[in-house]
Amino acid sequence: MMINSKATIRNEIIEQRNQLNKEVKYKWDESIVQQLKTIVTELNATVVHTFVPMGNEINLFPFIEFLLEN
Repeated sequence: MMINSKATIRNEIIEQRNQLNKEVKYKWDESIVQQLKTIVTELNATVVHTFVPMGNEINLFPFIEFLLEN
């Protein structure tokens, strides 16, 4: 049984993410952002930690804008 290092697994996942169809990724990003908005709203959260996406990571800019507006 071969055990992959964390770096190897990370690189494989990044490569898979980079190969996603752009339309599919866009829909998934929208879905994730909508789910995050729902969670934050339902919990009435006043503090939320997020990150600025790099490369082909989940586009959280719509979520960040939502947080800043509310």
